[in-house]
Amino acid sequence: MAAALAPPTEDDMERWIVELGLITAKRSMGDASAELFLTAYTKRLVDYPADIVRETLQSWAGKWFPTWGELKELLDAQVAERAVIGAALSVHIAATAQKSAPELKGKTADERHAELMQAAFWARKSGDHDGAREFEDRAVEELALEREATRQQQEH
Repeated sequence: MAAALAPPTEDDMERWIVELGLITAKRSMGDASAELFLTAYTKRLVDYPADIVRETLQSWAGKWFPTWGELKELLDAQVAERAVIGAALSVHIAATAQKSAPELKGKTADERHAELMQAAFWARKSGDHDGAREFEDRAVEELALEREATRQQQEH
């Protein structure tokens, strides 16, 4: 999910802005103004995911170069859609992790530990790092309990 929110590089933003400037009409400006113009846009575009910025700039079909307000409106709408999808994915991942919690009753300590670590692996792979940590913590607790039980048996 983090990759879906990664910002564009400065080079990419500048290339896309310049390309858009070449195919749209805009007011004329000197070199210093052009540099400020580029800086003003890149400073704001860095707050958005790279693919959304690229798509928005490359699909602009207006006659004039877009104002920041026009771009912001389009970018915000697309980011909002992605946020809804991200929230739904997070809920799904959490529900899946709960369902995939292993049944540990009647298993040996080694089996419980292995199943918890496997659940941690799959939770982490699906992006549920908190769930993975919970499974890892339970695996450590299982080992500690088993060691304590073994120690107590040896004392008696």
